[in-house]
Amino acid sequence: MQIHGDGTVVVSATDLVGFLECGHLTTLELGRIDNLWEKPHQRLDPEVVLLQERGDAHEAAFLAHLQAEGKSVHIGTKDGLTTPDRLRAPRPTRSPRWAAEST
Repeated sequence: MQIHGDGTVVVSATDLVGFLECGHLTTLELGRIDNLWEKPHQRLDPEVVLLQERGDAHEAAFLAHLQAEGKSVHIGTKDGLTTPDRLRAPRPTRSPRWAAEST
């Protein structure tokens, strides 16, 4: 969870899951972004690192599998996703498939 200079609070998917599972966690995160307290130090846990590596490998293998089947795969980047201006920027739209078929 982040707060930007204009007061916009930006939440991630993890923040939303945390909200659904634990309201107190959301309170702690809101207090952290308001500088009421600091987030506890996170130690480097080898088991967590291993799970992250396995998750990344699984995702890469699954995307390769989809591409091998001839499916279109878009791999997004995380660059700039947390800026309010970027989040508010209009995105290019495309017509749904059915719109082209109805003419």
